[in-house]
Amino acid sequence: TLLLPTGDASQDLGAGAVGGEVGLPLSTTLSSRFVTHTNLSVTYTGEASGQPDRTEYELGQSLVWLAAPRFNPMVEVVWSRSEPAGGGTGESEEIFVVNPGFRWAHDFPSGLQICPGISFPIGMGATSGNSGVLLYLSFEHGF
Repeated sequence: TLLLPTGDASQDLGAGAVGGEVGLPLSTTLSSRFVTHTNLSVTYTGEASGQPDRTEYELGQSLVWLAAPRFNPMVEVVWSRSEPAGGGTGESEEIFVVNPGFRWAHDFPSGLQICPGISFPIGMGATSGNSGVLLYLSFEHGF
């Protein structure tokens, strides 16, 4: 993935530099009722606004319960570590989040499926006390 500096880094809305990300997704069916998704990624962001180049490592793991044909409770755990690239100076940051939620689906005769969802990320460890609401919307086409 190519990352472009479209946000305002001074307001924490982006890094303010060009970057790139490489990820590896893996999905596994555990049973007729449970599915897991694993995501591994590495992100590099170039120098911006006096900040050094950064490398971020991420690991995400989710468990999805197929409770009904179009309703899925789920929980996701995400770990992330960001540090200066190439042994540069600067601080490292580590994040650990538990994110319970659910999604549901609307199927259309055309094969289009629209999946809205909501979750409630909760920071753990160094990010303890941070929480929020995440709204999700996916359009799945039956190509």
